Amino acid sequence: EMRPKQLARAYLRTWFASDFLIVLLDAWVCVAHALEEGSGALGVARGARIARGLRVFRLLRFRRLIEIATRLYDSCDSEQVVLVVRILAPLWGILTLNHFIACAWYAVGRSEGQGGESTWMTALHLGDDTSAAYISAYHWALTQFTPATQNIAPVTAMERLFASFVVMIALVTFTTFIGRMTTAMTLLLNLNGRRYQNEATVRRLLGEYKISVGLAQRVWQVYRHQERAAAEQRITTLRDIDKVFNLPAELKTLLCQEMYQ
Repeated sequence: EMRPKQLARAYLRTWFASDFLIVLLDAWVCVAHALEEGSGALGVARGARIARGLRVFRLLRFRRLIEIATRLYDSCDSEQVVLVVRILAPLWGILTLNHFIACAWYAVGRSEGQGGESTWMTALHLGDDTSAAYISAYHWALTQFTPATQNIAPVTAMERLFASFVVMIALVTFTTFIGRMTTAMTLLLNLNGRRYQNEATVRRLLGEYKISVGLAQRVWQVYRHQERAAAEQRITTLRDIDKVFNLPAELKTLLCQEMYQ
């Protein structure tokens, strides 16, 4: 859809409210921060802290990112690329989840240390180095999902409680990730199974009769050329789609119009 009026109506019905809320919160934070530096009023400072907490609504933008990724996924016509995406998507999800866990782990260490208690941050002598603290927290979060080594350990009771909660999340998440990876790799092997069997037959023939290298290369060239030609001649029709699921008559008509125009 490229018509401006229809695009504006669709935007007003879907993303306008969340975008307006995010922009309003950003403006509130900027104004409150400026007033806080100028006057130091308690009410303004409290309003600024509330606005910073409400900025978590920025995560609503992830929904739009998911919709865009779904559209790109649906528009992909390569089975190999789809399977690679299925493998990489859970990995990206784990990396993103570890980012939030690292931020929470950093916040727990920072809040516990404000009372003068010894925390995982003070044990590493990180001080006010935010970058080093985040990298250490992210490393700690990754090691909860994998059998890796690290020298970071919870010190306070709150840190131990949070660490136990993360271990339970990591147990379920990593098990699901391994299952999805195994399924995707199996589908990829099954997709190329016929080609692998054909290549194994050719390779076995060349090996059993001690065919020379030069002649073997010519045989492989002919084989791969015919494989590419057969793949290009292979055409999917609506009958193949009917074997997968029942497509409504209206969508069949639209498909035929675009397929044969």
